Amino acid sequence: MKSIIQLALWDWKIQGRYQIQTVAVVLTLLYWLLFYALPFENIDGLIIVCVYSDPAALGMVFVGALVLFEKNERTLQAMAVSPVPGSGYLWSKALSLTVLSLFLGMAMAIAGHGWQLHYFWLAIGIILTGLFFTFIGFLAVARVNSINQYILFLFPFLVVFNLPIFNFLKITDSWLLYLLPSQGSFLLLEAGFGRDISYWQLIYSVGYLLISIVVAYRLALRAYHRHIIQKL
Repeated sequence: MKSIIQLALWDWKIQGRYQIQTVAVVLTLLYWLLFYALPFENIDGLIIVCVYSDPAALGMVFVGALVLFEKNERTLQAMAVSPVPGSGYLWSKALSLTVLSLFLGMAMAIAGHGWQLHYFWLAIGIILTGLFFTFIGFLAVARVNSINQYILFLFPFLVVFNLPIFNFLKITDSWLLYLLPSQGSFLLLEAGFGRDISYWQLIYSVGYLLISIVVAYRLALRAYHRHIIQKL
């Protein structure tokens, strides 16, 4: 665990060098300006969508950028002969990006909604969503060598995992969307904003997201060895 934390701190420095944290903060500030500019009193629905998209975007897009940078700079060749296991490499990326997502997501929620939040459920929603989408992003980027390829490979994941937004917006009320872990993300974030979410929905959300994180992590680890390490 100590080595993973050290790797995560190192990744945090790398993110600073690539200006990833700066880009994330600027995007969050733009969201803030949007919230304050809207002439509506209750914009919780929009804020929840934005808070959801923050860990999802950070996890999927920025892990792709980091790995592609490391491929181009041949950092992964050095990683392959180092004593750092693939699990440590993956979890360092996931933890560093999720911490950034948590900080920015909380700031965004407070800016748009105020301080009256259920911080436990909000934090759980952001953390689990961030971890899941980071591993999904790595699963996609392990197979490609350019940003264009990554975007094309990532697009189906974005479409499928964003489908629960239709349930959230009350456009649909389909139990089929409960088969997607991102349905749990929306429910946890709604609970964080004080909406009436039943206990079974909270248990489903946390449990299903945890299972999905384990599955996504195992797939990402296999992709790391098969599509990166074995091809160096």
